[in-house]
Order: sequence, then C-alpha cells, then structure tokens
Amino acid sequence: MKALFCGFFDPFTLGHKEVVGQALKKYDEVIINIGFNENKQAMFSVKERMKLITDALADCPNRERIKLNADPRMTIDIAANLGANILIRGIRQGSSDFESEQNLAQVNAHLAAIRGFELKTDFIVQQNPFLCSISSTSVKRLCEMKEFIAAASFVPENVHKKLMEIYLYPLWQSLFVPDCPQAKEFWQQLVTMYNTRFYHSLSHLGYMLNMLKIYLNQPTIFPDFSAHKNLLLAIFLHDVVHETGDKEKNNEAASAIWGERLLSYLDQDISYDEVKKLIMATTHKQEDLNGAQALIADLDLALFGIGEKSISKRTNHQIRKEYSYMDDQTYNQNRRELLNRFLQRSRIFQTEFFYRRFEQPARKNIEHQIMKL
Repeated sequence: MKALFCGFFDPFTLGHKEVVGQALKKYDEVIINIGFNENKQAMFSVKERMKLITDALADCPNRERIKLNADPRMTIDIAANLGANILIRGIRQGSSDFESEQNLAQVNAHLAAIRGFELKTDFIVQQNPFLCSISSTSVKRLCEMKEFIAAASFVPENVHKKLMEIYLYPLWQSLFVPDCPQAKEFWQQLVTMYNTRFYHSLSHLGYMLNMLKIYLNQPTIFPDFSAHKNLLLAIFLHDVVHETGDKEKNNEAASAIWGERLLSYLDQDISYDEVKKLIMATTHKQEDLNGAQALIADLDLALFGIGEKSISKRTNHQIRKEYSYMDDQTYNQNRRELLNRFLQRSRIFQTEFFYRRFEQPARKNIEHQIMKL
C-alpha cells in the first residue's frame, strides 16, 4: 500500500524524518511530495529540497521504499495520480491543531470520493518529545537569531550545513570591502573545503559564532569593532585546512597561509597579523592566553561545556566519522589521550566567562566521554 506524505519541507527536519521512519513500518511505499505554498517564501528551491531530503534519508532503513515527488497541485489530485490511498500527516504531541487536521482529513476523503477513489488519513504522532515543539519555520527563526546550536538539534546534519551556508555568509561578506565580488568566490571555496568534513564543518563555525553571540551579550562586554572583525575572520579561517591521517600537518598554520589570498579584499580595519595569532591560538598548546586569543580558544572548545546529551552524542559521532580511517582501538586510544590532556590542565577555559559557566560541566562531560571509549 502506498502512503503519501505532503509538505513544504523548507527545510526538512528530524521531525519529518521520524514521521517517514514510522510510516515505513506500516506501508509498502512512502511517497514524499514537495509541494508549493503560496503563503510561504521558499528558502530552498524544489531541486535543493529534493537533494537535502535524499541525503538526509540516506541512512534510513528501507530507504529503497521511499520515493520523492514534486507536484504543486492539490494533495487530492497528487494522491489520485500516484495511486496512493493513505495520506500521512505528522502530528506533534499535545498540538492544538489536531481538530483542524481531522477536519482537513474529512474534506480530503470527500474530495477523493468525488474523484472515484478512497483516501484515508493516518495521523502519525511525534514520538520523540524533544522534537514535538519544532517546525521548519522554528528552525529558520533560530538561525535568524544565530542560535545555530539549538537549530542543529532539530535538523539532519546535511541540512544544518546548508543552513549555515545561508546564514553565515552575511557575516563573511561584512569582512570585505563593500560590494566585493571576490567575497562570494572565496566563500564558495571555503564552503567546499569545510563541507568535506563531518565535524570541522560549517556547522562547527556556526557553533562558535553562536557562543560568541552569547559571550557578547554580557552587559560588561564592549568589544572593539576592529578586534571583533579580526576575531570573526579568524573563526571562519581557523579550520579551513584540516587534513587527517597521512596528510596531517600543522593545519592551523596552513589555514593562516590559505587566508593570505584574501588580503587585497579585506576591510581596512582588519589586521591579518592579529588574525594569524588568533588562528594559532586554536592549536590549544598554550594555557596562558589572554584577550581575543583566549576567547577564540574557548569558543573552539565551548561544546565540551554544554550539558545537553544530544549535542554531546552528535559531536562525538561526527568526530568519530571524521577519523573513520582509524580502527576503533587506535581511535579510542588517541581520543583518550587528547581528552586527558584537557583534564590535566589547571583550566580548560581561559576566559573568566567560559570558566565560570562551563568549566565544571566540561570536566564532567570529558570524564564521561573517556569512560565510554
């Protein structure tokens, strides 16, 4: 039996993915139809949404029974054309829109009868309480507020990276002279390099910028404008080169050299000598940093101090995939050594803000990670 799951999917969320997974347990084929909504301005084109959904479902069991379709017509006509007799509707637990969904189901059943076929609606209730309050609109709103870490908890990894391409670009563009066409060219190069990795990706930059926003919201912080631009550029560049395995080298130094190609196009307030020092601070080899160097080092490690289990689990999973060329024994040993080096320091975080907020949670998280290895 075919089931039809219609939506705008701009973007596709983990809530959508869970609905598809539950539907696959009940039906022979699940057709995801990407529709048109005249009341919404799409962030992603239909082609982009197709690609994002395909990649997001790549690890889904029985994915060969998932079909993607793009049809702007009424749901009832799409179902008739595809031979689907079941409509899938995802319902968030405790949602106030259940009554309206039931009314819509009755209307669709009536419209199907007029067309000579039977159509039922299957309401799939969101089982994961963590995802019950999220929607595509909410995810975009979080990104608009630069709450990129929270947004990552509600969308597949590939979707989050794509969102970062959109929401980080204006910050990148602000670092160049006005109306600089090279800014976009360099951005595309940057995106290509970061998106080859699982953890050291655009999402990692989003996490750092999210924590920088939190840091700057302190009432006692009055950052120097030019120093802030140096810091932003260093965040963007610090992992642009990140080789592992046999190719591994001084990635931070290589990243600083890569950034020198930007020199002719950068805002005049930026000091690239300072940017290079900031990039080198992310090697985490010094424990006596201060000022912006201490801050960027702390931003790079900030996820250690977040107590949210889903964030820690996702981060560990991404790091393991990035080092997939290692067998488990080698990886676990290397990872333990690295984590123990942080525990042996007198302070993991060097700024007072991060030390007060995140030092003890970070130590607990690291100890827990070591036990799990």
